Amino acid sequence: MVTLENQTVNNLEYKIINEMYADLAGALERINTSWKVFEHKGKPMTKDQVRKVLEYGLSKGYKTTAELTDDEVDKVLLNAL
Repeated sequence: MVTLENQTVNNLEYKIINEMYADLAGALERINTSWKVFEHKGKPMTKDQVRKVLEYGLSKGYKTTAELTDDEVDKVLLNAL
């Protein structure tokens, strides 16, 4: 999902755990800028979609986007419509 590694974007430091995966709590905390780097199946996601996926992951006890399956994201996005 995210290809940042201890980088600063828009003056915000992003914590990335494992290459290409974002910390759910950190991304949600910085949703106003972090949402722009998220995509699912090669397509950009809206801010609302990112928020719902991050909140879902946290509710399941996940720490990073690495723990989310494509099937879970699909279901969250279907319910977000």
